[in-house]
Amino acid sequence: MSEVRPTVCATIATFMLVCCTISAQAAEPTNGQTASKDACRVIFDALIAQARIPFAAQIVPTNKSGQALPPLEKRWVGGRLYLGQLGRWQSIPMTSDQMIEDLNHTRQFLKESCKFDKDELVNGEPTRVVEEQWIASFGMPGAPTPSMSQTMWISKETGLPLRLTGIMQGQDAFGPASMTFDYNNVVPPPAKTQSP
Repeated sequence: MSEVRPTVCATIATFMLVCCTISAQAAEPTNGQTASKDACRVIFDALIAQARIPFAAQIVPTNKSGQALPPLEKRWVGGRLYLGQLGRWQSIPMTSDQMIEDLNHTRQFLKESCKFDKDELVNGEPTRVVEEQWIASFGMPGAPTPSMSQTMWISKETGLPLRLTGIMQGQDAFGPASMTFDYNNVVPPPAKTQSP
């Protein structure tokens, strides 16, 4: 099976969607700042909860013209993260603690603001909807600084992300992308589809 070594930048480039948060630095935050921090905390808590159980994600990227590109799949189960496209998979060893460590590490490089939107149903399940804008403090020399506008639907019952949509600026080849999550009966992909 092929082993790949992920980095923050590689993960962003591959899936175009990174959900992390960094608290605004203010001695006495205003009501608006406090509300933003609360909304961002809901997103971060949802990602921590997700990192503790097996999950699967279906990612549908688009190009700049809005045309759908081949979907991507992501599964975390049995201490491995599986990344798949067009029926072929690669995997890396990844523990729950490593994912949480990566989330906390990435927070250091993002500045963002968040706000609650109206609650909605996702497949009949009540969710909190949170909109997020972030900009990264890293990037390639001469290239636009990566930034993201995204919306996350978070289950009110479980606190887990159910859906995510977003668009990243600074990635010329891509348009908006959407991601849906599943937590039921998550299993590794068939061995015959995994790269040697």
